[in-house]
Amino acid sequence: MDAAPMIYSYTRFSSEKQRHGDSVRRQLEAVEAWCKNEGGGLTLDTSLRDEGVPGYMGRNAKVGALARFMKAIEEGLIAPGSVLVVENLDRLSRNEPLEGLDLLKTIIKAGVRRSARRRPRHLRIDGSEFTTWLRL
Repeated sequence: MDAAPMIYSYTRFSSEKQRHGDSVRRQLEAVEAWCKNEGGGLTLDTSLRDEGVPGYMGRNAKVGALARFMKAIEEGLIAPGSVLVVENLDRLSRNEPLEGLDLLKTIIKAGVRRSARRRPRHLRIDGSEFTTWLRL
């Protein structure tokens, strides 16, 4: 793989009603602030957006931007050392905890770090932070 590590911002809102609200702006501002303080000079990609796609029942992981990101991980197109930044874990999944855990495991096993703006902890491929992860 020749891809360089990047920061991927994932934003999501569930309903068309929220399209006219503050959700995207709020989530992007949080990511930009995180990148400025902790991004380490990596390039930011803000194209991962699921607008009007609910996180319940894992729909956002089956269709749309998150599904494409997960497929890119599967195909080895996301470089290890990349970072996925979300406003909060509920942007990724509103499934039952064990189902959401499978999604996070796939991301982490690919060497992608994850940071939630409200709880800015990083998850790495090594096991040193597994208990921190479970406390999230």
